[in-house]
Amino acid sequence: MRKRSNRFWTPTEAEPCGNERGLLLHSCCAPCSTSVIEVLKQFEYDVTVYFYNPNIVPWSDYELRRDTQRRFCGNVGVPFVCGDYDNDVWQKYAGALPFCEGGARCGRCIEMRVNASAQYAALHGFDFVTTTLSVSPHKSAEMVNGILERACAGAGVLPLFGNLKKQGGFQRGTELSRRYELYRQDYCGCKPNEKYYR
Repeated sequence: MRKRSNRFWTPTEAEPCGNERGLLLHSCCAPCSTSVIEVLKQFEYDVTVYFYNPNIVPWSDYELRRDTQRRFCGNVGVPFVCGDYDNDVWQKYAGALPFCEGGARCGRCIEMRVNASAQYAALHGFDFVTTTLSVSPHKSAEMVNGILERACAGAGVLPLFGNLKKQGGFQRGTELSRRYELYRQDYCGCKPNEKYYR
């Protein structure tokens, strides 16, 4: 198992990573990935986006988010990988808990997606794993980074920690989303499950 990274990066504090540059970026959606990819590329990480979000309902919105992410990756020259979609599996893992943004179900949802990302990274030879999830003003960077650290320790890959809200990361993402004319959803994906699964 690799020794974990101690890097904690923000848009002004990222560190170069030497010869280890392969990074798998779990992305919840294209708008959240915009400013994150911009910063990672500045610091010479070789980024691949991993879109794994079985929490998103309805299917039509999932398709729209997935296709928007794929299109944005093509626009900026970043490889795109799409994980499996199985909302029933997600529902068994996290959906039975009551919805509360940043609450217990949110943590379980993040855990499922980040664990899958770390496992994919380990299987495909990536050096680092990180996620866009800390860019949201509704998500605790401390919670996201704790989940990321545990997932990477279990998979034997290095976590790249961050608080992507710092230094205007969310605002920059909004600006880039407008520039690239990206679909911007108004809910995380899990929230509609309240009405679908009560």
